Parts: sequence; structure tokens; C-alpha cells
Amino acid sequence: MIQLSLYLVACLVLGLGLLVWHARPESPTNRSFGAFGLLSAIWVFGVAFFHSGTDLSFWAPLAFAATGVLPATFLTFVRHYPTPAKWPAKWILRLNFSIGLMFATLSLTTRLIVRDATLTPTGPARETGPLYWASLPALRGIFSRCLVHGSRRVHLEMDARTGFCAYPTPIPRFGVRGRRLRRDY
Repeated sequence: MIQLSLYLVACLVLGLGLLVWHARPESPTNRSFGAFGLLSAIWVFGVAFFHSGTDLSFWAPLAFAATGVLPATFLTFVRHYPTPAKWPAKWILRLNFSIGLMFATLSLTTRLIVRDATLTPTGPARETGPLYWASLPALRGIFSRCLVHGSRRVHLEMDARTGFCAYPTPIPRFGVRGRRLRRDY
């Protein structure tokens, strides 16, 4: 039953990504958001088919492969939204795509990241390979840096328009929390 809701979510995310991409295909912001939506939909479809129990040896590695490239596409989107910025530099984007593509390729072609996906009475299960734990810090670090930097850029843009400034504050074990300050002119 859970896979039906996952199919619906994947279709909605895919539709949103394609809608944004086709609205202005020449815009790097729209292209990066569209690619992020497409990869997110592939990930959710992979998890949905993994829960359905059909062809587990294909869908589990595909979900992990899509997840490997998601942070790089999100980082590209952060660079271009709301206005193009100098951070991160293009070489950082290329490095992140290279790392993500490496983990995606390893996930699809070897058993180093995920292996032996099975369907148990309690639900789907999989065994992780030796490089699974090496891929997590890289992905988590990229996402957290994107969230902190992206939220600072968005809030500074809002500050110029509204006079309010919210900035993220890292909280250990809980992620990022925003603080709102009023600036007097």
C-alpha cells in the first residue's frame, strides 16, 4: 500500500520538475531544478518499486544511484537561485558531480554500495556494501552546505526587499534553524 503513495509523490515531483524545466529551458535555474526533480522522482520510484518487491536487484541500486547525484544538482540550483552567484565556483560543481557520478556508477555496476535486496515479511531489506558508509558523509556534507549557503542567499535577498533578515544557525544533531532579526533604518 505504501508504494501507491510513493508512486503518486514520484509522479508529482516528476511533473513539477518537467514543468519548471520546460517553462524556460535556456535558464540554468530551471534546468538545475528540473534535473533535481527528475532525479528525485527516479529515487522515489526506486523506493516505491523496492517496496512492491518487483525486480529488487534493479530498483535498489537505481535508487542509490539517483541519490548519489542529487546533492550535486541541488548545489547547482543553489548557485543559480534566486540570482546567479559566484559561490560555489564551477570547479566545485564539477567536483561534486564527479563524486556523485562515481557513487552512482558504483551503485549500478558493483555491489560495493548496496547488495542483496530482499523482501521480508516486515518489508524490503538490503545489505550495504563496504562503500555505503563512505558515500554518506560526502552526500550529507554537500546537502548541509547547500542548505546553509542557500538559505543565507535567499534571506539576504529578502532583506534587501523587506528590511528583515533571517540567518541560519547550525544546531548540533538537529540541523539548521533560522533566526529572524529586524533591522532598523
